[in-house]
Amino acid sequence: MLNRFMNGDFFNFKSSQSQKDHPVLQDKIKHYLKETGRRHPVLKDQSLPSILRYKALQIVTAPFIYLCFLPTLAMDLIITLYQKVCFPLYGIPLVTRSDYVIIDRHKLKYLNLSKKINCVYCGYFTGVISYAQEVAGRSEQYWCPVKHAAKMKNTHNRYINFFDYGDAKGYQEGFINIRKFNDQPDTKKNQPDPQTERWTQTSSYPPATRRESTTRRRAN
Repeated sequence: MLNRFMNGDFFNFKSSQSQKDHPVLQDKIKHYLKETGRRHPVLKDQSLPSILRYKALQIVTAPFIYLCFLPTLAMDLIITLYQKVCFPLYGIPLVTRSDYVIIDRHKLKYLNLSKKINCVYCGYFTGVISYAQEVAGRSEQYWCPVKHAAKMKNTHNRYINFFDYGDAKGYQEGFINIRKFNDQPDTKKNQPDPQTERWTQTSSYPPATRRESTTRRRAN
């Protein structure tokens, strides 16, 4: 199964010509598949004490853990329906669900059955949360692209482009432009290096250039 997955899905070369262009990579892939197929199965923790201890905890907490599945499934369906209906009407780019909901860890051979199930559940749950956050972020960018007065501990990747709290002039001048979604993270456009530059979508100049421009205007 792992061999078919790696060769068929994960390493899916676009043409036979591209395979010929990467002989070293092909050899490395074959070696990896051979080694993981030999080593991973023996890494499963199948000792009786471990299984019994794990199963006891799982049985006790299972109702609380899997109780989240139905609300998550409902949110997945509702969020998908919402963006499919509304986003095209407002010109908001659709979010590609498969970029966020990724389920593939169950294919690892060193995981036993119960851990594979848990990986599928966790992958789906966290994927839907990330998917919903991106949909909500694009909605917020269209309808209310303004930062909060208080600093948020965790924000979506569009929040950095929002207008500062109380910046009435910037909001009025840039509101139409920010709705054009020219800052798509998916296409890697206008994405500054977070360690060196953090300029907003309303300005096409990095901070240093903006400061110099402001100084020149004040001098004039």
